[in-house]
Formats: sequence, structure tokens, C-alpha cells
Amino acid sequence: MSLAAWHRRLSRGEENGAAEHVAGALLGALSVAYRGAVALRNAAYDCGLLPVHRAPVPVLVVGSLSTGGTGKTPCAAALAVRLTRLGHRPLLVGSGYGARTAGGVPRIVSGVDAVPRFDWTRVGEEAVLLARLAPGIPVAVARRRETALDLLRAEGGAATVLVLDGGFQHRRLRSDVALVALDASRPPRVGRLLPWGDMREPWASLRRADGIVLHRWELCSDPDAWETWVARFAPNAVRVWSQNTWGDLRTLQGQVRPWQGLHAARLGLWTGLANPEALLTALERQGIRPIHPILERDHAPFDAGDADRLRSIAHAERLEAFLVTAKDAVKLEAWADELPLVLVLNVSFEFVSGVESLERLLLARLGDVAQSHVQDAARGGT
Repeated sequence: MSLAAWHRRLSRGEENGAAEHVAGALLGALSVAYRGAVALRNAAYDCGLLPVHRAPVPVLVVGSLSTGGTGKTPCAAALAVRLTRLGHRPLLVGSGYGARTAGGVPRIVSGVDAVPRFDWTRVGEEAVLLARLAPGIPVAVARRRETALDLLRAEGGAATVLVLDGGFQHRRLRSDVALVALDASRPPRVGRLLPWGDMREPWASLRRADGIVLHRWELCSDPDAWETWVARFAPNAVRVWSQNTWGDLRTLQGQVRPWQGLHAARLGLWTGLANPEALLTALERQGIRPIHPILERDHAPFDAGDADRLRSIAHAERLEAFLVTAKDAVKLEAWADELPLVLVLNVSFEFVSGVESLERLLLARLGDVAQSHVQDAARGGT
């Protein structure tokens, strides 16, 4: 069992055996210290001891309480597309996490020309995925998110709203609308704080959220339990349900492949997701059971050694193809001609319910904030 898989077991309370219980107890003690540090930091922001900076345009945060696997990246892209249709000019901003080279350097991933500029090793795979999910909308990576506006302006572009992929814990920058994406394929209440589990903040932090996006409706076994659980911490937050829908597959070279004939095929799986179990469950509902799943850690890199390993496994196991997600494909495309057949799962993010209420919240809040900026500018000029 890999270290990532072992940690996922602990985070879900699935310790098995004395060694895992001892490890869980040690990580649990560290988790208590972590909880205290998070509480102190949040209290410092709440009472004004730590400064909060305001961006020159409204800020929409699409974040999470956990380290990943909640659908926040496709949600941020979907909301940016909706805001464009509603008359806004969004700028999507990610942190660049997972970039191998100069990850902290602010960069425009796709700008006014909407052409991707960098490969994933320089901006992270999520930034490239954002650019593909929201074509025509500028995307940037920057640890200090507001600096992305200056990069866009330098190219002659402009934005009326920042849409942050992640950043619910990035409290140094004021958020005007804060959304939290949760993975509803898990039962509510499941979740332990780092380093014992995968949660960055406790459930009580949902009180800062203006909206909750409950993702993977199609895999949720008890929606009412989730509604009750969320209402306990954020009773006034808008609640939205979303799901993944499946389309045809494609190869790394872009050729479309139908699902027909794959149910009896010998398939492998390579993926670096925070919650690969949800992917396996979704595949099983499609009638697909990979005989050789390789479940890497979230944001796992892919290099020549990995390409050699997939070739060897495909030969030894007589695999007809490897399945990967769109996020994984970003990293595998450079090796497309050296790999066995790789089929990319075409999964689309869709809102199921509550999106109209969310749109009303966004339009009202972003309009109020924009007007406030105009008034502040007028006062400053007099």
C-alpha cells in the first residue's frame, strides 16, 4: 500500500491493526496542535490583528476545507463561464501548486489571446486544466492572487472579478463571495484535520462561507444527511448541488473513442487524485473495473520512468489501454507517442440544483462591491 493510500485510510477512520492505531494516535496528537494553530490564525484575522487586503475588483473564492478531491477547479471554471454570460470579465487565478519550476513566479497561463503559454511543469496541471475548461477566459497563477490583475493589465486585458481556484484559507486577501466545495460522495462527519486527515480546517469554518457546493450528487447516498450537516454550521449559506456527467473518451492525441467494447476490455488506470476511490466507484457504475489501477498521490508528477513503467505493465498484464482523467492527461500528453493506448475520461461538471440562487447572490454581491470600489475611488479623487 502506498503512503498516500495509507493516509487516505487514516483520514477516513479506517485504521486496521496495532501499527495503524499507534500511527493514528501520534498523528491525532499532532492534529490537536494543528487545530490550535488554525484557531489562533483565524481569530487573529477575525479581530483585525492580521491585516486583510482588498483587491481593486470583487473577489470570488471557490475553495474547500480539505486538501483536494472536492471538484473546486471545475466548479471555478464553470462559474467563470457563467459570469462571462452574465456580463462580467472574470480572471481565473490559481496558486500554481504542483509546478516543478519556479512555481512561485506569477504567470499568465492564457491571456487576452486565450492561447495557453506554458506547460504544466511551469504552472501546475490545475492551471492548464482551468484554461481548457474555460476557453476564452484569461487564467493566471500567482501566490499573491491580486498580482494577477497587474499581469493581465500589462497585456492590455482587464477583469471585473477575480475567481480564485482555492484560497478559502488565503485570508490575507478579502473575499467578497466565498464558496466551499464539499465531496458529497463521502458520508458527512467524515474528516480529520491535518496531519491525521486531509482537512485544512474544521467543519465550523463553514460559517465563513456564503455558499456551499455539494459535489458528486450522483454518488451521494444520503443527500438529506448532507443538507442537515451543512445547515448546522452554515444555516444561511446558499446550497448548490453539482455532479459529474460522462461523455465519450478521447486519446491523448485527441481522437474520440466511444465506450462500446470497453466493458469487457483489459484496462489499467493511472491517476493522481485526492479522492481516487470516488473515481473507481464512478467507473464501476459505468460497468468498468480496471484490472490494474495505479492510484498515485494528488498532483503526482509523471516522467520518463513512469512512462517506462506503464509500458511494462501494459505488456505484462496484456492491457488494451490505460484510463486517465483530464487532470492526469495534462501530464501524460508529453509522452503520448511513447505510451501504450491511453484513454482520457471525458467528465463534465454540471450544476444540479440551487444554481439560480447562487447566481442571484453573485450578481447582487459583486454589483455592491463594484459600486463600493467606485465610491471609494471618487472619494479618493476629491
